[in-house]
Amino acid sequence: RAELVIPLEAPLDGLVLRCSLDGDGDPGFDKGVPLSSFDTLVGRRGPQLLDARSENEWLSSSLKRRGIREALVAPLQREDPKAGYLLVADRPFQHEGFTQADLRFFETLAANAGVALRSSQLLEQLRREVALRQHQAHHDTLTGLPNRLFFSERLDEALKSGPENSVAVMLIDLDGFREVNDTLGHVTGDAILLEVASRLRPFSGEHSVVARLGGDEFSVLLAAGGGVSVEAASDQ
Repeated sequence: RAELVIPLEAPLDGLVLRCSLDGDGDPGFDKGVPLSSFDTLVGRRGPQLLDARSENEWLSSSLKRRGIREALVAPLQREDPKAGYLLVADRPFQHEGFTQADLRFFETLAANAGVALRSSQLLEQLRREVALRQHQAHHDTLTGLPNRLFFSERLDEALKSGPENSVAVMLIDLDGFREVNDTLGHVTGDAILLEVASRLRPFSGEHSVVARLGGDEFSVLLAAGGGVSVEAASDQ
């Protein structure tokens, strides 16, 4: 069993690329999955030989949950253990456990793999794919505006910032939009939605969010410090 784990950089902090191979099966590949506490521990400790019989209860239980008896772990960059790691677990012959000599060899192997990854375009391509997927998950496909999920997250952040920071939410829908779709077709309806989005987009900024919630529903979040009053925004 083997795993390759590479943390992503800002703005995708907290996510990793994970490639795994278990036995003779096909490799599994997960893009943009959350960084686990096990990943964090491995990143901090550098090259090591892990054993499920460890006196460290948390480490022992973590390995057992992953079905690992023992494993070798080494960083992809010796100078930066947080740059990702390579793991191999459980030799086919259980009576032959890993040794310190195995660990030294594996550390060199992982470092060489890290050099190969950094010098290739594969990693950058994967990072772009993850960034695109994250963007698509938080934005409306038609208008390109933030979607309901993004709006809800920003609203939660604004409400948690403290009672001294005022927040206003404007909800907007289009009267008669369903009739337009029914009589003139969805192409015309989409054109109207795009026009509305373009007129609302100027209100988006560091302290404000313009989003399409779905259908003909739009919303504007105005937080303190944006320099635009609710009254002025409503008039415009």
